[in-house]
Amino acid sequence: MKRWPVICPKGARVIITQGFKPTHDAVDFVIWNDNFSERENYRLSYGSQLVCPVPEAKCVLINDFGTMNPLGNGVDIEWQEDGFYWRLHFWHTVYNELLLNQLVKEGELIGLIGNTGDCRPVPTANEPYEGTHCHMRLSRYHKDAYGFGNIDIESLDPRFYFDILSPYVGNDSNVVVDLQPIYWAWGKLGIISTFDKLMYLLLKIFK
Repeated sequence: MKRWPVICPKGARVIITQGFKPTHDAVDFVIWNDNFSERENYRLSYGSQLVCPVPEAKCVLINDFGTMNPLGNGVDIEWQEDGFYWRLHFWHTVYNELLLNQLVKEGELIGLIGNTGDCRPVPTANEPYEGTHCHMRLSRYHKDAYGFGNIDIESLDPRFYFDILSPYVGNDSNVVVDLQPIYWAWGKLGIISTFDKLMYLLLKIFK
């Protein structure tokens, strides 16, 4: 099995908050420390790094919808393996690292977990980290005779392909997002698509 595609800080683990089922063809997960409260774990999850779990993949979709779409911001990567094309979808991200058609290698950054879109509990100005999680969907398919359209698409439970007990291991803490309330306010105005990369750069400067 491949490693779970997130960098997990020491002392924490990955837990599933909503599993794969007919009405939810994905898994929702958060970063969890048993010594923290639920609210503190939302804060811990926010800004956690999503990374490529395969030797090489290509970015095939970027969405910067912010609060204007139920799934929020998202990024998809695609690779070939075992005669199939495989695709991982990551949604509710606060930041997407990749450009369309950019290649990414194992362990490299794809994006940051966030709570854009329809997340519950709903984040507010006073509790900006509420509802943080990653909605991760795995699918496999073939290409049509022209190499463009996707056919025979199957949605698969990521837990059968990625080891939830074996995430990538990071430092003691994740990205510090002290400026997040400002980001939340801008997001409510629908400006996330042009604001997210600038915000991430500021977070790296002031962390």
